[in-house]
Amino acid sequence: MVRTEHSTSEAESVRAEALHQRAQVEAHQGRYAASIGLFQQAIRLRPSAPVYHLNLSNVLRVSGRVQEALASCNDALRLAPRRVDVHLVRGQVLAQMGRIDVALQAFETVISIQPGHLDAHLRRGTCLMLLGRMDEALIEFDAVLRVQPNQLEALTNQGWTLEQVGRFGAAHRAYSNAVQAAPEHPRTHWNHALSLLLHGDFSRGWEEFEWRWQTDDYPAPRRQFTQPTWDGTELEGRRILIHVEQGFGDSIQFARYLPSVAERGGRVIVECKAPLVPLLERLDCVEEVATYGEDLPAFDVHLPILSLPRVFRTTLENIPAAVPYFPAPRSNADRKRVGLVWAGHPRHPRDRERSIALAQLRSLVAIPGIEWVSLQVGERARDLNAVPGFDAVENRTHELTDFAKTADCVGALDLVISVDTAVAHLAAALAKPTWILLPFKPDWRWMLDREDSPWYPTARLFRQATPADWAPVVGRVAEALRAWTQA
Repeated sequence: MVRTEHSTSEAESVRAEALHQRAQVEAHQGRYAASIGLFQQAIRLRPSAPVYHLNLSNVLRVSGRVQEALASCNDALRLAPRRVDVHLVRGQVLAQMGRIDVALQAFETVISIQPGHLDAHLRRGTCLMLLGRMDEALIEFDAVLRVQPNQLEALTNQGWTLEQVGRFGAAHRAYSNAVQAAPEHPRTHWNHALSLLLHGDFSRGWEEFEWRWQTDDYPAPRRQFTQPTWDGTELEGRRILIHVEQGFGDSIQFARYLPSVAERGGRVIVECKAPLVPLLERLDCVEEVATYGEDLPAFDVHLPILSLPRVFRTTLENIPAAVPYFPAPRSNADRKRVGLVWAGHPRHPRDRERSIALAQLRSLVAIPGIEWVSLQVGERARDLNAVPGFDAVENRTHELTDFAKTADCVGALDLVISVDTAVAHLAAALAKPTWILLPFKPDWRWMLDREDSPWYPTARLFRQATPADWAPVVGRVAEALRAWTQA
């Protein structure tokens, strides 16, 4: 009897291991559903094997089934509380769930069991980075890179973290090292492109910028047209489609190139999102404007709008910066009229950094001699009614249903003060004096350490000196505004 039970147990173990190995093969080949089923069968036969629970957890994690992944990892942890890889996977699952502080503890447990564990140091650094503990995060990334100088994730996260603390030169070196370490990795080139552009190295930056289409998180899909991409050669009357990507501000900024496309002999068709259609229809160089998402007219060649600077070999010295490049009426009011925008679109990935609480601008509207006009649209336009001290601000939100109407409103103003959003681009494109309030880590187009913009001659930049601290910025704007009212 004992021998039979022993033989049966041994047979079950053999069967369980065979299922476990098949599950690993299925997982390696990306057949996760089949892999999960096989792991579960193996666990029923041999529930005391921590590695089975651990590997099941890993596959559940990559399948997005994070709650189940955590439960499997906890099963493995009860069976093997000192096993390093269990704590490591558990930390990854918790991080994927957004429980960064608890994930940090898991990676710290790995380091306490096995000091010098590079993957744990890397992931601890990533958690610290996400928690805003940037200096501590940099120590972890440095520890990894001392041993593995080409560790791609460490280089990438090091670059991002260095940018958050204002060490933009060091971040640029990290991104450059990442490209050398992984020359075929799209995301490294994309990070490098943004850093090159931020530093004004446009010649290399536009080339690297083309890698955006190969990244897995670029916000615009690559268009699959049968017509060829335009390479900048003479068009000789062919119809060229310049099509939309990214946001309104990008379309406004790079619409400056459309006259140059027409000068190359192109019959210009522009595709843009609906609120921009009436504005772009005002351009004499544009033959037709198509609305994004609707049927396109016939065309011979095409180009994404953000590829125009590359085609025209744009450098800092030859940016087509003549403004205005949109027509608009001019102010004829006796009093000085100032437009105000304090928030961008809430779904923008960096909106929390670039937008300002309206209450922080109360000192501006208290300055005498100014008529204030709100150009704010969207949900944040309601702030005018909710925040005390802004009763005298004229609310034009209901009129601003597209960018042509916004342009007409801006044309009747003397100055626009805005955070980094599409209205700032529009006002500056209309040659209106435009004061732009920038977060500590600016978008690449505003570059570094300058108060002017090579893209917009009438723009003036007011930058944060420390992250999330708008008070000194608003103070400088108020001082400049008082001087402006007396000029």
